[in-house]
Amino acid sequence: MTGYNDQHPDDRKPGHFPLIFVDENGPLGAVRLDLTGSGNGVVRMVAIVADRQRQGIGRAMMIAVERLAMAQRVVRLEVHAAPDAVGSITKSAGKWSMHTSRILLWQKH
Repeated sequence: MTGYNDQHPDDRKPGHFPLIFVDENGPLGAVRLDLTGSGNGVVRMVAIVADRQRQGIGRAMMIAVERLAMAQRVVRLEVHAAPDAVGSITKSAGKWSMHTSRILLWQKH
């Protein structure tokens, strides 16, 4: 996957969960959930292989990372993403508000 560094030190930090999505042909995409404390989580580094974009992979990745966040008892989840990824990410988001490149996916009340 172009631009993805599987040896990045942030992937190895406690409370950081890097997820790599693959199929029988190889990697499809990567995303990381960072637990930032007090029930907060941040989705970072959303990347999909160029020739596999617009096939629902991003949506499936976001569903998987949201399930992981809920399992980790996250009550507020944001996405910090590149501006060109915002449209795709908000398709899978429930309630959201945008602040530059931050999207609030959900927050329990």
